[in-house]
Order: sequence, then structure tokens, then C-alpha cells
Amino acid sequence: MQCNDVLEKLKTLSDPKAVDGMAIYGINPENTYGVSIPNLRKIAKEVGVDHTLAQQLWVSGIHEARILASMIDAPKMATEEQLETRRLELEYLLSDTKVELADMKTVAGYVADLRNLLNESSLAERKSFIKSFLKEVKVIGTEVRLIYTIPMPPNGISQEAVAVPPIVHYGGRYWT
Repeated sequence: MQCNDVLEKLKTLSDPKAVDGMAIYGINPENTYGVSIPNLRKIAKEVGVDHTLAQQLWVSGIHEARILASMIDAPKMATEEQLETRRLELEYLLSDTKVELADMKTVAGYVADLRNLLNESSLAERKSFIKSFLKEVKVIGTEVRLIYTIPMPPNGISQEAVAVPPIVHYGGRYWT
């Protein structure tokens, strides 16, 4: 079977609803057909082991073609450079840096919910929540700079400056 034949077969098995579902898990919907794994296994069985075809499918950049390439490739025939390139590409694709949450309207809704949560919760709840995603806190003069790890901060901003609230100290013998 030729590379073009396999790609055409993948196109005929495409499922747009599956592509939408895959996007939820961070799989880029571009160059994705939404072909199920059982269908990919059937094609792999039909094609058999074919290192050359696997290389051509991998280069296509199509998500399902790459999965199929990994099913039909002969690893002993691949060079160390090819395997290393694939490993790096897969690590990049699977890294959480590529995950996008949603459109800005949805993110704005999340931010509003977060503000309400922080305004209405106890101090202990606020502290534990903030600690869950903060990387670093810097106090500079009268400002606190928060460096955080949220999947998609607004407009790529990863730090925010806010004024330092006044500190009330209760002390003395009877905490007055």
C-alpha cells in the first residue's frame, strides 16, 4: 500500500465529532482526522510491517498517520537520529505547555469565579488554593509580584503585581 492510499483511507474514516473530543485532551485539531484506534489497528494489520511507509506517514504530520506509523514501523531499521527526533516531537506534543483552555470569554468566566472564591473563602482556604499554583512570590516595595503556573494566563502574562495589604499584628500577653 502506498502512503497516499493510506492517507485517503484515513480521510474516509475521519470523524469530526471525535476530533472535537480529542481537542478537550489537548490534541491539536489541525491535521487530525478523528480515526479510532480499532480502525488504525485494522489498517496496520492490513499493511503489515513497512519501515518506508512508516517514515512517509510520520512526515505527513497527520496525527493518526503518526500513530499508524508507530504501529507498522520496524524499530530495528530506524536510525538513532530518527528515533530521537520522534521522541522529541512526541515529548513536545505531549507537554502541558501546548494545552489551551478555551476562548477568552470562558477564561474570563473562570477568573470571575476565582475572584469570588478568593473574596468569600477563609484565609486558610485562600492560602492553600494560591499555594497550589504559585511558583514564586516577590515583595518589591509596596507591591507583591506573583509568578504563577496557570495553563493559559490572559494574553500570555505570567506575573501580576498587586499592592501589599496592611499587616495587623496581634500580640502581647492576651493577643490584643
